[in-house]
Amino acid sequence: MRYARLSIAFLCLSTLSAWAADGVRQALRGAIPISSSDSIASLTRYSATRLGVTLVDEESGKKSRQWTDLSPETMQTVLEAASVEGLAVTVADPGEEPAASSPSRVVRTASVASASPRSSSIQRSHRSYARAPDESEDRRSRDPDAAHNRLVHVSYQTLLSTYIYGIAIPVAFGVDNPRLLIASPLVVAPLAFGTHLWFSRNLDFTESHLKGTIYMPTLATYAATALPLAFTRDFKSGYQLASLMGAVAYPLSVWYGYQLGETYRSHPEQIDAKWKFALGYAFVGFVTPTLYFEHPSDHSNDILRVSLAQSVGMAAVGHFVADYYPAYSDMSSGVMWGMFSHALLGAMGGMELAALYDASSLRPWLGATVIGATAGFTEGVFFFQDSHDSFDRARYGLLGMAGGAMVGTGLELIFYDSKASAYEQKVAWSSALIGGAWLGYAAVYLLTSNMTESGRARTETPADPSAWAFNPLPTLEPAISRGELEMRLKIPGFSRHF
Repeated sequence: MRYARLSIAFLCLSTLSAWAADGVRQALRGAIPISSSDSIASLTRYSATRLGVTLVDEESGKKSRQWTDLSPETMQTVLEAASVEGLAVTVADPGEEPAASSPSRVVRTASVASASPRSSSIQRSHRSYARAPDESEDRRSRDPDAAHNRLVHVSYQTLLSTYIYGIAIPVAFGVDNPRLLIASPLVVAPLAFGTHLWFSRNLDFTESHLKGTIYMPTLATYAATALPLAFTRDFKSGYQLASLMGAVAYPLSVWYGYQLGETYRSHPEQIDAKWKFALGYAFVGFVTPTLYFEHPSDHSNDILRVSLAQSVGMAAVGHFVADYYPAYSDMSSGVMWGMFSHALLGAMGGMELAALYDASSLRPWLGATVIGATAGFTEGVFFFQDSHDSFDRARYGLLGMAGGAMVGTGLELIFYDSKASAYEQKVAWSSALIGGAWLGYAAVYLLTSNMTESGRARTETPADPSAWAFNPLPTLEPAISRGELEMRLKIPGFSRHF
C-alpha cells in the first residue's frame, strides 16, 4: 500500500511539473520560437523586460540560446511559472545584457554530451552576434518550424498563382479550346512552384511570415477581382480587367505580406486579428446593400455591384482598424464588453436614423441597425485600445444603458401627445428610448471611472481626460480630516483628481 501511495504521489508531482513547464512555454509563446522537441533548461533575467532562454533539443541534445523583450506583466507570469516548476532563473550583471534593439535570436551551442573548448568559444561570441545578427548565419535556422512554414507557403502560393495566371487570364480573354484550358494550369503550376521556392529559399519563415503571405495575397486577389466587376456593367470586360489587375497586384501582395509578417514577427496573433476584422467587415459590406432597398428585386444588378465595392472598402477598413485591437496584449476583462456596449449604442443610433428618415419596412431598419452597430464597434476599438476597464465597469455600463432607456420611456409616457402624427410619434418614442440609453450609459461610465483592473491603473497626465469625472448626485466618499478618516459628501458637478 505504501508503494502505491508513493507511486500516486510521484505521478501527481510529475503532472504538476509538466503543467508548470507548459505554463512557461505558453507564457513565452509568440515571443520566441520553441519547437515541440525543445525543453526549457534555464532562464536569465537581464532587466525588467529583457529575458534570456536556454533551450535543449531533446532529439539532438544541442543547446540554443534566445533573447527577447517582454512586457512587465508577461515577465511576471514567466517568473511565477518558473518558480512553480523549480526552473533555474539567474540574474545577469548589467554589463552582460545583450543589445536591446536586436530581436529574438537563436545561437546554437555544442551538444550537451560533447562539451568542448569550442563550445565555450561559441558561447563567448553571443554578444558580438547579437550586435551583428546577420554575420555568417543561415537565416533558415532562426525558427525551428521554418521548413514546414516554407512548405505551406510555397504550396498555397502555387495554388493561388495557378488560378491567377493559369486559369483566370485564359478564361477572361476567351480561350475556349479545351486542351489549352487544361494545359495552361498544368504548365503554370510547376513554374509557380519553382518560382516561389527560389524566392523563399533563403528567407526566414516564422509563423507570422506564413500568416502574412497567406492573408495579403488572398485579400489582394479578391479586391482585384471585385473592384473591376463593381465598376463595369459588362461582365466580360470587367473580368478581363480583373485578371490583369490580379496578375499585377499578386506579386506585390506577396512582398507586402512578408513585410507584414516581419512587422508582427513576435506577435503572429495580430495577423489573425487582421484576418478576422477584414473578413467580418467585408461580410458586413457585402450583405448590407440588400437591406438598403425596400424592393431589392428591382435593383438586383445594382445591389451586387454595390456589395462588391463595399465589401472591398470595408475589408480595407477592417485591416487598418485591427491595428488598434489589443490582440496580443493583456486585455482587461471589461474591454470586450465595453466594445459590445458601444456596438449596441451604435445600433441604436442606426435605428434612430431609420426613424428620422421614416423607413416603412423592415429592411431599411435592419440595414441601418447593422451599419450603426459596425460603426459603434469600430469606435469602441479606438476608444478601448488603452483601456484597463474591469468587468464590473462594463456591466454597470450596460445596466446604466437599460436604466436610461427605462427613464426615457417613462418620460415619453408622461408627455405623450395623442394628437401627433404617426411619424412624429415614431420619432418621439425612438428618440426618448435611444437618447435615454445613451445618456444612461454615459452617466454610469463616468461614475465608475475608478473601476479598473487591479495593478493596471492608467497613468494619468495633465492632458489625460480620464482624470475628469462627472458627479450628478451627492455621494459619500472617504477623506482624511485632521489625521482621521471621515466620510463626506462629494459636491455634484465636474471634478478632477491629480
